[in-house]
Amino acid sequence: MLFYKEYVTLDTCPICKESRFKMTSHNRMTKIPQKFMRYLPLKPRLQRLYMSAHTATDMRWHKEKRIDDDVMRHPADGEAWKEFDRTFPEFAADPRNVRLGFATNGFNPNEVITSIFNPPPSLPKICILL
Repeated sequence: MLFYKEYVTLDTCPICKESRFKMTSHNRMTKIPQKFMRYLPLKPRLQRLYMSAHTATDMRWHKEKRIDDDVMRHPADGEAWKEFDRTFPEFAADPRNVRLGFATNGFNPNEVITSIFNPPPSLPKICILL
């Protein structure tokens, strides 16, 4: 249950009647939520990477400055990346397109880490927790 919009004032779930907040050891309700959700919109964060000339150059590095000599230095050197380029040539033609990877820890699929694969290996990987 998301206690949002019309449900923001409720203290219990209208469906299962569970409390929104944690109970203390003295059976008193504290104002600490039992669970919470963070939402970080991906689109504005990706747009921000192209607003700076330095990061925009790094985001196009995989297409414009990468050395293609059959040595695995970057995901762009891998067979999966090359197969994707062959399958979707119109996507691969624009160097500004962003390659993303998604990962969870396997136990909580609601926590997703998004990795951006475009920058060069000399830079730390850009990861966004969604």
